[in-house]
Amino acid sequence: MLTYTQALDLVLSEVASYTGTLPESKTVVELPFLEALGHVLKEDLIADRDFPPFDRVCMDGFAINSIDYKGAGQKFDLLPAQMAGDEPTHTTAANQAIPVMTGAPIPEGMDAVIMVENSKKSAAQVSFTNDTVNSGLAIAPQGEDAKAGDVKIKKG
Repeated sequence: MLTYTQALDLVLSEVASYTGTLPESKTVVELPFLEALGHVLKEDLIADRDFPPFDRVCMDGFAINSIDYKGAGQKFDLLPAQMAGDEPTHTTAANQAIPVMTGAPIPEGMDAVIMVENSKKSAAQVSFTNDTVNSGLAIAPQGEDAKAGDVKIKKG
């Protein structure tokens, strides 16, 4: 039986053999990600694009321009919803709100999302209970998780 130190040395020496260039004796195979458990990367895993690839809504709610927000109870005119997978809508008018779903791109001209739980909606308008709303509220900026070219997992 191996001692703890002997076992650790054996494991570390085997792991070390996978760093740098792969020895010829090691077989290289391409596997789907979910089948790669127990294997070692031959090369760095590099992000091929920004992720998220756009400014992304983090929760169901209403997108607004934070500059327009004056306080709780203020009414905003409702525009058609922006769903995940839709092309971003665009608005430049003041005091408008767009219903948005988690994962959707933030509509152009909007810079904050107020969650549904903080809203009171009528047929054509919505108001909110928030005292203040800051730019960037409930939005994941483009590239927050990864920028194109980032090394996400090192080889070995």
